[in-house]
Amino acid sequence: MRAGFMMTNAVELRLGKRAALNALSGNLPAAAQYFNLFIFNCFMKVLRLGGVVFQKRYNSDKSLLRWLLLTFINIVNLLKSTNFIHEISNSRMKAKILVIDDEESLCEILQFNLIKEGFQVDTAYSAEEALELNLDQYDLFLCDIMMGELSGFDFAERVRSIPALENKPIIFCSALGDEDDKVNGLNIGADDYVTKPFVISEVVARVRAVLRRAERAAAAAVPGGELPDYMEPDITYRGLRIDPNQKICYLNGEELALTPTEFDILTFFLTHRNRIYSREEIITKVWGDDRVVTTRAIDTNLTRLRGKIGDYGANIITRPGFGYGFKETH
Repeated sequence: MRAGFMMTNAVELRLGKRAALNALSGNLPAAAQYFNLFIFNCFMKVLRLGGVVFQKRYNSDKSLLRWLLLTFINIVNLLKSTNFIHEISNSRMKAKILVIDDEESLCEILQFNLIKEGFQVDTAYSAEEALELNLDQYDLFLCDIMMGELSGFDFAERVRSIPALENKPIIFCSALGDEDDKVNGLNIGADDYVTKPFVISEVVARVRAVLRRAERAAAAAVPGGELPDYMEPDITYRGLRIDPNQKICYLNGEELALTPTEFDILTFFLTHRNRIYSREEIITKVWGDDRVVTTRAIDTNLTRLRGKIGDYGANIITRPGFGYGFKETH
């Protein structure tokens, strides 16, 4: 009997959780459906236990009372943690995100935490399922790579091939952590790449950063207006031009396919010319103090960057025993 109560308790909690998540995402029909199932399950449980109550076993078996109390406490805590009442009354929601991953539990974790941050969030458990949705309604896609027949790379390529979706931000979230995988994903058109296992706070921060860049790019695309205060001017050196707002680098007018790390290193060098910086200084300036980066990672990124910026690769100089710098030539 007690095992049955514990099992059904988990069922009702899951239904209540899904009702709350769908309501916060704005999917009220689905929220109502889950809520009705939650109420129905509770009602049926009471009916099933009616015999127990009438057989005067209530005093010896307090599982019913315990279950009702536990369910009530958990649902209240869930609604409080998701700020349910406040969010439902507040019609203004942030950007809408589609989480695509074949791990249902991971989708729910991301959905739950992003909703807590105020975003609207839907989930899809495969690229095929995602492609059946109206993708134009979303402001960002948070996508796994290794899934079913269609991978995350396949999904990104299809999205980028649709004119109405080609500028929609994509963040890959994958266990594939090799540099080549990251480069491949970014070359396909992803705006960022997060490796698993990840910290939720980092994912949320990256989502916000990518959405900010997208908003700035959209604002800058409005013709006839001056550069807003929050927009940064281009950084140029002869045939090299960096657009810090859209995170794009151009070589003689042609867009370069740089990884985020290569882009940040080149931006650092072009804004700190004619000075040698140690590897430790570069790590602090580019990656930050809280990241563990090997010296080999710096050497590898600089080698690739030199090869991508043509003749300007010679401007990135090495001083053995001291570090690297970008030297202007006349």
